[in-house]
Amino acid sequence: MILAAVVGIGYLANYSGMSYTLGLACASYTGKLFPIVSPVIGWLGVCLTGSVTSSAALFGKLERVTATEAGINPVLTTSANLFGGVAGKLISPQSIAIACAATGLVGKETDIFRHTIKYSLTLLGLVVLIVLLEA
Repeated sequence: MILAAVVGIGYLANYSGMSYTLGLACASYTGKLFPIVSPVIGWLGVCLTGSVTSSAALFGKLERVTATEAGINPVLTTSANLFGGVAGKLISPQSIAIACAATGLVGKETDIFRHTIKYSLTLLGLVVLIVLLEA
C-alpha cells in the first residue's frame, strides 16, 4: 500500500513537471558538484521511504535532469543515487523495526540505529569518493 502511494507521488511529480523544475534548480545550485549530492539524495530518499525502488521512483527524473543540465553523465548520477540508497537502507526506520521484530529486540531500535549510523555514513562517504573519481 505504501509503495503504491510513493510510486503514485513519483508519477505525479514527474508528469506535473515538479521533478524537472527541481532538477533545473538543483543543477543551477550544485553545478559540477552534483556527483557529491547525488548519493546523498538517494541516502535520504531510502531513509525516508524505506525502499530503494520508491526512492528511485521519486528522484530518478530529478537526477537525470540535473545531471543533463550540469553536463554530467546521467547514468553515473542515477547509479550513485541508487548506491547511496543502499547505504541509507542500513538506517531506514522500517528496516530497523522489521529486524527488531524478527529477532525479538523490540525496544532496542535506537541502539541498533546508533550502532549502524556510522557504517551507513562511512559507506556513503565511500560512494561519494568513488563517484567523484568517476566524474
